Amino acid sequence: MKVTTLFRISIFAMLFAALTTVLYVFNIYVEVAVKHLVSPGMSRQILVERGVKLRKFSNQLHLKGIVSSPMHFTVAYISQHPSKTLQAGLYLVSDKDTLLDLVEMVAKGRSIMESQAIIEGWDWRQLQRSLRQEKRFRISGERDVLARLNREATASIWGVKLNHVEGLLMPDTYKFRRGVSDMEIIVDAFNRQSNFMREQWQNRDKLAGYRTPYEALIVASLIEKESRYPNEYSKIAAVILNRIKKKMPIQIDASILYGLGRHQSRVTYRDLKKDTLYNTYLHRGLPPTPISMPSKRAIHAALHPYKFDALFYVLDSTKKNQHIFTNNFESHLKAKYNNKK
Repeated sequence: MKVTTLFRISIFAMLFAALTTVLYVFNIYVEVAVKHLVSPGMSRQILVERGVKLRKFSNQLHLKGIVSSPMHFTVAYISQHPSKTLQAGLYLVSDKDTLLDLVEMVAKGRSIMESQAIIEGWDWRQLQRSLRQEKRFRISGERDVLARLNREATASIWGVKLNHVEGLLMPDTYKFRRGVSDMEIIVDAFNRQSNFMREQWQNRDKLAGYRTPYEALIVASLIEKESRYPNEYSKIAAVILNRIKKKMPIQIDASILYGLGRHQSRVTYRDLKKDTLYNTYLHRGLPPTPISMPSKRAIHAALHPYKFDALFYVLDSTKKNQHIFTNNFESHLKAKYNNKK
């Protein structure tokens, strides 16, 4: 074969490769600069999992029909952010977004805000299950959580070293970006609870007799589990404190179940005999820690108990979620008997 022929073939191959490259780059340019990723009036949520590789994520976009080729996102991302890893999160792609918009979102972590609720009356075990059931957080160990909470400036309000997370987190709905550590929400909830207690403690009824804010938190947690009617929270607080002053066991069923690690509607006679630190039938005084995450209303009620001498209460069958309060055992038995009629 003559040299001139080889030269012509080489030139042709080079031109063909150049043309192919130009067309491919143009195709990417169309997706980046002109083509919107979703149809008009539509939007799509795209999840970037922690630690996902660029190639795998590009393939996922292709399989979901977001891009026409995995290489489009790969080339666009490398050209704009060659040294950046993908930022985990949940991203919202609107009908105005192009491939380049998506690249910028993922590179800079502009994910949408998600929410995590801490429900009034939840205990720490329930919150842990809620945090772990989805892969939205990096989960921290309880020892690390306690170490961090004890380092927080607001920890000083409680008057004790914190050995348990229970009760220390403010019930509320917290906003976060997927992929963060659960510690971010926990610390935020802890500081809110601590700051609220500091404010309430300064204006407390000092006749309630609490030695530390932590004792008030324990009572608030008991109130939260004992009643679903906020208007009587302060009366529940009064009964608990009245019984303690008279050296009577406070006899809170919810505390017994907490100590047994159970969620059930009734306490059995067998449960009453189980000797745990939370058995408030066998042991006088308060349990060693809160048994739930109390609300602001429960904390306020604990610090401002109702002014009366009641020692007992029983659920009122004629009024939803309300109780009948009595000063002595005889009246208590009568109220229970009348409720059964």
